[in-house]
Amino acid sequence: MGGSAGAGAGMADARGGGAPPEADEGAGGNDTAEDTYQHGQPVYFPEELVDNWVSFSRRGLYYCYNISLRGCLNTTATPADIILAVKCDMGPEFLYNLFNSGGVDVTIRYMSIVHLNQEQVIFARRFQTTIISLLIGNGHSEVRDAIKYFHELQVSEGVVYLLLPSVSGKIDWCGIKFSTSSVYDATEKDMGHCHSCKDPDLLQTMDGPCCRCMLQNSVVYIPRDRKFYNITGFLDLNENNPLHLRDESVVSSARRGLCLTSQSNPLLVASGLFTVQNFLYKCYGKGKETSGRIAVKLPPELCRVVMAPVSTNILCSFSFVPSIMYRIQCLLLSAKLKIQLGPRMQQFNITALKILEALTTKECQEEFSLESLETLGDSFLKYVTGQHLFSKYKHREGKLTSMRKELVSNTTLCHLACNRNLVVRKICTF
Repeated sequence: MGGSAGAGAGMADARGGGAPPEADEGAGGNDTAEDTYQHGQPVYFPEELVDNWVSFSRRGLYYCYNISLRGCLNTTATPADIILAVKCDMGPEFLYNLFNSGGVDVTIRYMSIVHLNQEQVIFARRFQTTIISLLIGNGHSEVRDAIKYFHELQVSEGVVYLLLPSVSGKIDWCGIKFSTSSVYDATEKDMGHCHSCKDPDLLQTMDGPCCRCMLQNSVVYIPRDRKFYNITGFLDLNENNPLHLRDESVVSSARRGLCLTSQSNPLLVASGLFTVQNFLYKCYGKGKETSGRIAVKLPPELCRVVMAPVSTNILCSFSFVPSIMYRIQCLLLSAKLKIQLGPRMQQFNITALKILEALTTKECQEEFSLESLETLGDSFLKYVTGQHLFSKYKHREGKLTSMRKELVSNTTLCHLACNRNLVVRKICTF
């Protein structure tokens, strides 16, 4: 996802850093910023999200944060809340945090510490892997491969967290446990109907009978079209209920060779999945219905159930997840930078979001950038530097101007940042 690239750049590696040039007589070193700040810097992630799945799944206790989306959405769906589970406290910035993403207000609130056993973590990770793969993948094979290897708990360190569906402020374990069908998991047993269904109404799908309770709010795959759809309802066919085809012609159910008894398979009312976009991009289109969400009617015999149940509201929320998690990572890095800058910085009531703004360049195309802060900061930096030089040295104004220019140059400031070791933990991603 595109975003605050300046946040990563601000956490530069300290390689090549040396002592800053001396300021006396205005003579700085001949080094350039390229000598200190090298391109191809390693990628950093906040340590609060860094772990490996083996260690993470055995922790037992997890810090949970509720993520809710409110405001103007490009769809008629009402996004459901998501619970973010991480290995440790993310700090005071996330007791309550509000930011905007694609015209939607995203609110993060700390909930509590919860206990999860290893089996629950595996179920939750499978749910997370499946739904995100569906939304960002390019086809059936990508989703299948992602689910196939979800149980491999990598030893190498990476960015690790759980994103869980929420019902009435609690983790929806029923939805998580029965979310992935046997299409992708050969170990899964009875997926024909949920355990709460007392009188199953079975419909014939491509992989066998499946109850309406499982097809409602499910994600299906149509091999013929090579597309995924979200089932939102049913259309029972009879002689008095003709079927309107895509070419606007009308035929009766009998002419399609369909059984007209009440026990026959109805058509499934479905729409395409939501598209994951960069909702942090300031030019993200607003006021248009999300592409691919046009309602269609599908024969269940042509469908393979991929996830059940997973509502349209959950799919809508998870389409925002990449943008939301990128923003959270940047805010964690910004909060870490505030700590690294020392007690003098911490005494000021500056939020992580404002620090992130100071690290975000205009080229990031976000709704905020460092342009206004840079103008103010440059003026203040020149003022305090000039005042210090004027009181310490007795040179003429021209010499003092030259000394000030050297002290506030990008080269000198880059040396200073590297010398202060303004870095975070380096990790390998997967």
